[in-house]
Amino acid sequence: MSLRVCFAVLLITSSLAPAQTRRRPATPAPAKAKTESPSAWPLTELHVTGNHLYTEAAIVDASGLKIGQTVEKKDFEAARDRLIATGAFQTVGFEFGPAASGNGYQGKFEVAEIAQVYRYRFEQLPWPDAELQQVLHSKEPLFGQDIPGTAEVLGRFVRDLNEYAASRSFGDKIIGRLVADRPGELVVVFRPSTPPPSIASVRFTGNEAIPNAVLQRVFGEVAIGVPYSEVRVRELLDANIRPLYEAKGRMRVAFSNLETEPAKGGVKGVSLTVHVEEGPAYQFGTVGIARTVIPSDELLKIAGLKPKQPANFDAVTKAQEALKQRFRKSGYMEMTSTVERKINDADKKVDLVIRIEPGPQYRMGKLDVQGLDLFGEPAVRKLWALKEGSPYDENYPETFLTRIREEGYFDNLGKTRFESKVNATNNTVDVTLYFAGGPPASDKRPGEQQPPP
Repeated sequence: MSLRVCFAVLLITSSLAPAQTRRRPATPAPAKAKTESPSAWPLTELHVTGNHLYTEAAIVDASGLKIGQTVEKKDFEAARDRLIATGAFQTVGFEFGPAASGNGYQGKFEVAEIAQVYRYRFEQLPWPDAELQQVLHSKEPLFGQDIPGTAEVLGRFVRDLNEYAASRSFGDKIIGRLVADRPGELVVVFRPSTPPPSIASVRFTGNEAIPNAVLQRVFGEVAIGVPYSEVRVRELLDANIRPLYEAKGRMRVAFSNLETEPAKGGVKGVSLTVHVEEGPAYQFGTVGIARTVIPSDELLKIAGLKPKQPANFDAVTKAQEALKQRFRKSGYMEMTSTVERKINDADKKVDLVIRIEPGPQYRMGKLDVQGLDLFGEPAVRKLWALKEGSPYDENYPETFLTRIREEGYFDNLGKTRFESKVNATNNTVDVTLYFAGGPPASDKRPGEQQPPP
């Protein structure tokens, strides 16, 4: 019998032997036998992945788990439910296992945050913003600079604010709404449920550089009838009145105080008084142009902005438009520019850099001429100076047709027009010129002019 067979028989024999032949003296089981695979261990590490809007610390705090506490699967499940209940996440997953140290669990949450979050502000509430922010943060660990705009989240925030307001004997309910501050921009506003009064009239004090009549006309067009809130009024002042002062070099204009009182004469709403601190007039310091494909000297001459001139930002806007036209003349049809300014308060000067993004250069593609005979079309093509492959000047087709009409190349010329087709794939522009005949000269009534181009 081979060694392998003997070993097999030995195993069989051993398994069939009476139990008493295998008994050994009873000894107590080691204590660790009960805890070799426990279901609960101390939590030694906890991390978060997938987060962008909220910090790991804030998410861990919101989960309710704490380092050092004994945890098992049901604790992670409860923590996941708490995170989902915040309304800040689309999904929350978790995993946990033995820590590298061997003396506890390490866990991880994988989150997908709700992308639709919004700025917020408080309006017409009798407590400082910082106090209200602290109230919400104490109850909402994920309350931060931006908040989800879902009905569930806003409802919870409103409840928290109303509980605080009730403890302070506030006589109105607080509501939270998503409102449009300006086109395409939404913000959450927490305010009393009683609608604020609208602006019925406005006046300015402290102004000298710009007459009252001008300020009242410009601001009245955008502010009269708007529900009053200091935040909204200041936004309107920055958007509509500040540019008037910057056009006069008043770079540090400030709207130091806003006062309201009930409108008089039976008019509903409030009368608004804006106190203006105009500040000193500034001049241009250095003027530069960055990232250009056209010589800077030429562009600076076109811009016409020079050191020691009054810092007129209307002139800066006009300079940007003039530069845009110059670039479009050379085929840069998507050129954009931004203005960087550095204010030197000591010297009362503003240093400017006009930063240009030229974009791709477009070139002349094919020319098509419609409405002319066998003699007229070659004549037009010969006059057309924008050859295929040359930088495209978007003003040239209209200028060309005006020249054709003014110089009388064709008798009885009627309406003319052009169409341009931009080919973004190869950065070319195809142009079609359309010509139409007009009435014979003998058929025109006295004083009648040729149709405009």
